[in-house]
Amino acid sequence: MNSAMGAAAALTVAARLTPAFPSAIATIAVHGPLAVEIVGRLVKCKHSPIDAFPLGRVRYGLWNAAEGMVAAEQVVVCRTDAQTIEIHCHGGHAVCQMILNDLVTHGCQQVATVDFPMESDCEFKCEAAMDLQRATTDRAAAILLDQLNGALGDAIATIADRFRSQGGAAVRSKVEELLRWSNLGLHLAEPWQVVLAGPPNTGKSSLLNAIVGRERVIVHRDPGTTRDWVEVLTAIDGWPIALSDTAGIRDSTDAIEAEGIRRALLRVAAAELVVFVVDATVGWTDTHELLKAAAAGKRTLIAWNKIDLSEGLLCPLEAIRTSASVGRGIAELLAAIAHQLVPHVPPPSAAVPFRLRHVRYLESLISS
Repeated sequence: MNSAMGAAAALTVAARLTPAFPSAIATIAVHGPLAVEIVGRLVKCKHSPIDAFPLGRVRYGLWNAAEGMVAAEQVVVCRTDAQTIEIHCHGGHAVCQMILNDLVTHGCQQVATVDFPMESDCEFKCEAAMDLQRATTDRAAAILLDQLNGALGDAIATIADRFRSQGGAAVRSKVEELLRWSNLGLHLAEPWQVVLAGPPNTGKSSLLNAIVGRERVIVHRDPGTTRDWVEVLTAIDGWPIALSDTAGIRDSTDAIEAEGIRRALLRVAAAELVVFVVDATVGWTDTHELLKAAAAGKRTLIAWNKIDLSEGLLCPLEAIRTSASVGRGIAELLAAIAHQLVPHVPPPSAAVPFRLRHVRYLESLISS
């Protein structure tokens, strides 16, 4: 427990445990010697005395409801240990802040999620709880929840015991099995970086808009409209993705466009998957060869775009035929992106290393 968490543990503190963006449901937790008393003052339970919060039992009620109030926030309350109560409410920012404000008014101190006292003495569970706050998709959160429930900690404890008694050769297969999921694990709380790259006017911006389902990037028939990279956070097949549209690569004397091109090449170099966008009426160009060299060693896909304008023209077998303007091939492109990033999905309750230190530790067990 860090010093901030240690100080918080001596007080009655409140924090929002779920990510701080609008959602259907949010969880606020209260911990400390006055947690039960304070929540008891603010929740009007329908079928039990106001102070009845038995351990592990769910109670339904109204939040801070005045006598005769027609409408009040409905909450679900559960006491998870002697000094901790969780409040589950609607996930809108206004509702959560109202509840937190009421708790502060009645004697709680509001703290950041990372400073909320963790009862578990397992560092893997504590890390999973922290990363769970940053997970932006249900699929990623479900895997982190398995780690919070002990999947990774138990697996590593077993491996460590065997390593101490029998050495690295005895644990190699188990370590390699865990490391199989490490690339996925490192992207449960951090999105994959996917970049659309190509010459000007190949339809990169239109393709990004088609993928995310809304007009996120300005589109114009004149080349060079996109002067800088534009990043959109989205989800593909349930995995968190940061999708970047980049400036079209070409020789340019315009200082602003040239800077955009330089930044585009940097984005390609930093990407985990590069989608080369090709104008099907023009085909593969020397610019694509330049981009291919910049993306050496990375996962890549080819989107053969504008196929509605080039019916009958040859297309490479490995390319995905798309038309952003009429929506053709978008589902196939999404499926290909997901498969490139996550070719295999761990089974339920699998142990998944989700931080770099986990990966480094496991690698050290079989490095010698």
